[in-house]
Amino acid sequence: MVRFVASREIAASVSAIWEIVSEPARFPEWFDGVESSLTSGESGRGQTHVVAGAWGDQRFEIERLVEHWEPPRLVRWRDSAERLDGVPPTDMWHSGSWLSVALARAAEGTQATVEGRQVPATEEWRGRLLASVPMIEARLASSLERLARLVEPDATQRRPA
Repeated sequence: MVRFVASREIAASVSAIWEIVSEPARFPEWFDGVESSLTSGESGRGQTHVVAGAWGDQRFEIERLVEHWEPPRLVRWRDSAERLDGVPPTDMWHSGSWLSVALARAAEGTQATVEGRQVPATEEWRGRLLASVPMIEARLASSLERLARLVEPDATQRRPA
């Protein structure tokens, strides 16, 4: 299992953050690299969505299913299908992939943690995924910064013009 994780304290309530992170249609607002998200079904376990965006010089689409739902603390999605430039990858890099957001009260607001996990398909892919950990974790940290700008009271002062 290869794990990617970023965590940040955000000066906002758990409920204010949950309102954003638990709604996949809002991913483009805060999740780095996601340009669109189409949601199907009611919020909660079993809801599905498809996120899309750019990955290098390719376009990605990831279909996800909510498999764990504990409002307002934890949501975990399992990837059910992936496409690059509209087609499934010929060399699949993992045999299972998950993304979660966990929220907990903290001294100055909420501790938000985004975690991705992948089971490498082969030993070669294990090495490649491990090598990508710093880049992926930087994107997750950037996502948490974007999330903070959406909910923190002084965020409008920090937004670039």
